[in-house]
Amino acid sequence: MTDLPALAERIHGILVRAKIGFTPSQDGLEFFVPIRDGTAAVMVRPGSFGDEPLVLFQSPVLQGVRFEEAGARALAAINLRNCSLLVGRLSYYEEDGVI
Repeated sequence: MTDLPALAERIHGILVRAKIGFTPSQDGLEFFVPIRDGTAAVMVRPGSFGDEPLVLFQSPVLQGVRFEEAGARALAAINLRNCSLLVGRLSYYEEDGVI
């Protein structure tokens, strides 16, 4: 089982040593990293895949996307983009309206 607080401490140390600006969450398990010269941000947090430690990167691309409005066209566009990605994936979270 992955020790998430210990992994979060390691992530914190890496960000500090690399002089990457970030804001930690209140529980210290997630780090909000703004992207220089842009409007995006990345949330970095510890995770696990089975028993293996994993560092997760997540960045909302669009927020407030209602399925009724975007529907199948948005999901088709996401799928096409996913086909060309080498690393990562785009997902639509209907409950949150976030891509």
